[in-house]
Amino acid sequence: MRDTGAQISLIKCDLIDGLDIPKLCSITISGVVGDPVKSWLVPLKIKPYPGPQGDNIAPHISVVFVACDLMTDVDVILCSSAVSQLDELCAYNVRKCSVKTPSSWEVDAVTTRDGATGSHDMVDENPVVSKVQSRQHTSLANLDDINDNSLSAN
Repeated sequence: MRDTGAQISLIKCDLIDGLDIPKLCSITISGVVGDPVKSWLVPLKIKPYPGPQGDNIAPHISVVFVACDLMTDVDVILCSSAVSQLDELCAYNVRKCSVKTPSSWEVDAVTTRDGATGSHDMVDENPVVSKVQSRQHTSLANLDDINDNSLSAN
């Protein structure tokens, strides 16, 4: 809930129970839940949620919340400064890209003991061939084919 009259942001204790969040200090707060209650100040990093088809690429903002038992049907109450910062971050909402990748593919690869060096001095007489099944087929016949850039795709 956005409450421009709130002087500090509030969050229900139940939402952060079990999370490893540092507690800055204990305070007594009144005017929120009836009688004054002992609560904790907790720092949280937040950002706007643009919906399931979007993403917000801005960095999170740090907001200090009072963690208490809210007697309302909302889980979070944001003060005006947090609301204005979140509104500014909405400029960084983008649509998620959906990239279609092949559901399966096959690769034959030769692995030698010299691995990263690529030298022919210590080539294993019995190279290890790894195979991954797929609809597409790419074959790397042996180390000489790889170094000669002679790759075949079927």
